[in-house]
Amino acid sequence: MSLSQLNAALHEKFEKPQNKEDQGCFYVNPTKHPDVSLMIENGHLVRIDVDKAGVATATSVH
Repeated sequence: MSLSQLNAALHEKFEKPQNKEDQGCFYVNPTKHPDVSLMIENGHLVRIDVDKAGVATATSVH
């Protein structure tokens, strides 16, 4: 999923970091999901980190 697709899906406005050295790989944090971090690599979602126990999936798996 591209960064623009991720923005559309989550109704966010994530942007690449200003520093070019940081644009290859960085994290964004969804405002509606404060315990989740999304890793963006080369403009695409590559990893989802859950930072707290108890965060449920779309099918209510914890």
